Amino acid sequence: MTSHSPAAFRRELVDAGWPLLSIGGWSFYFLLKAVLAFTDNIELMLWENLALIAVLLVPIERKWLRYTRHVLMAVLAVAVLYQESFLPPFERLTAQWDFVSGFTFGYQLELLLRFVDAQVVAAMLVFAIIYWYLSKLLNLTTVSIVAILGVSLWGPNQSQVFVTASEQTEDDAGASEQNTGQSAGQSTGKNREKNQDETNTPDQALQQFYQQQQDLAWSDQVNAPEDGVDVLLLNICSLSWQDLEISGLSDHPVLTGSDLTFTNYYSGSSYSGPSTLRLMRGACGHEPHNGLFTEDSSCALGSMFADEQWDQQVVMNHHGDFDDYLDMVRQYGQLQEAAFYPLQDVPQTMLGFDQMPVYSDAHLLNQWQSERAGSGSGFTLYNSVSLHDGNQLFGFRGNSMASYRERAEQLLDDIQELYDRVEASGKPTIIVMVPEHGAGLQGDRFQVPGMREIPSPALTHVPVTVQFFGMPVEGDGVRFEPVTGPSAVASLVQQAVDQLNGEPQPLNLNELSRNLPTSKVISENDQAIMFEFQSEILIQTSAGNWVRYAR
Repeated sequence: MTSHSPAAFRRELVDAGWPLLSIGGWSFYFLLKAVLAFTDNIELMLWENLALIAVLLVPIERKWLRYTRHVLMAVLAVAVLYQESFLPPFERLTAQWDFVSGFTFGYQLELLLRFVDAQVVAAMLVFAIIYWYLSKLLNLTTVSIVAILGVSLWGPNQSQVFVTASEQTEDDAGASEQNTGQSAGQSTGKNREKNQDETNTPDQALQQFYQQQQDLAWSDQVNAPEDGVDVLLLNICSLSWQDLEISGLSDHPVLTGSDLTFTNYYSGSSYSGPSTLRLMRGACGHEPHNGLFTEDSSCALGSMFADEQWDQQVVMNHHGDFDDYLDMVRQYGQLQEAAFYPLQDVPQTMLGFDQMPVYSDAHLLNQWQSERAGSGSGFTLYNSVSLHDGNQLFGFRGNSMASYRERAEQLLDDIQELYDRVEASGKPTIIVMVPEHGAGLQGDRFQVPGMREIPSPALTHVPVTVQFFGMPVEGDGVRFEPVTGPSAVASLVQQAVDQLNGEPQPLNLNELSRNLPTSKVISENDQAIMFEFQSEILIQTSAGNWVRYAR
């Protein structure tokens, strides 16, 4: 019989992997996750982590089997950690590969480096040193299990889950019936939406909101004034209130000198195509994401300005090939007959994120103004991608994040130059600057800077300004404070043009503002919805769960 000292016997048990003795370096993994969950950087999945621990504690005598287990567990551990993070679902990343593969190499590298946070790396090194010292004194297996249980049951992220999809299932049928009954008595047209929140779940409130917006839709034809007027929508990619604040451009004259400013405007999406469609379909009310891709819509601005009295134009400082942007806007924004402004002989100012040229805003806007000055009435959609993440500014040393301020200031200066030229021409013109979404310069716990999978307030709360030229205006620097969206732009443009068709009188900005439709804080992409419910901002992902949004 072989005798063993207590120390040797313990080592044999540890090597065999007996429960509650040691899971070795795996304790570091679980303790680190507990800390990340406690600091609200991940949302810990209790049962998945307990399953990992249980498998690691099963005794295995053969070394090669233990090594194999560690390899397999490492793969599972990474997968679980990814699920616990606030990164987009992995299948979403793979689905976007066709787009990502079209980015320039420099932009791909820039995006990759954004996932590496120097402060997080430094904190992990400090934590590893502390763990190494504690492992000499304590059985960290027990500590890690207690930490996982404690944070899962009582940690801060437990308060983040607002309501799950399964909890709402029982109420969905009743919600639909309730919405139908409520909508029957609601007024139609361009009246303001009443702020009613007599619902128990976010899904019920969202469905009620969709119904209210459907009742809000209108499709009045816009007649051109005899003297002619130009309506120009400046649809700018990647410009939000947060971006302006970070860049120190909030006081630019384009923003401070506008006739009318929407201070709480939400673009409705954090992606370019859907956001432009929401602008073009503003008179349709806020539609579910899938509802944007509907043809033959009489409430789209393209249809409302389709009369032969109007010259329709689409002007862009890019070719519109990425994500079929131009075709999408033409087809679903009802701009099939609009002339596309040619880009020949237009100077190129930067290389786009998609390896395509980006042309001069100043040249295109000035050329547009020169041609429109002697023409009749026109409706023009202008789209600029000068501020898009990943663009390479010629002559600039550094990445696209570093060049953002210079690019944004130049674009705003170009717009101010356009204003000066239009004012000098004297032609009646309505110019509305409506950003598609923000650049996400700061990022948040849901996504790194530049990512736009989650349509957060930082990405969709954008500055919208209105300028009237060549017509008398009453009011100076009116700021429209209520929460609103694309419906307000559609209503404002229609009301202003209607007044120009009536008896000559100044445009009263305060009166125009009083008749604009309001909305809720809401934006959505195909995989996520951001919605304000009971004074809280919630995010719903493709899994159906609503989570409180926290920066």
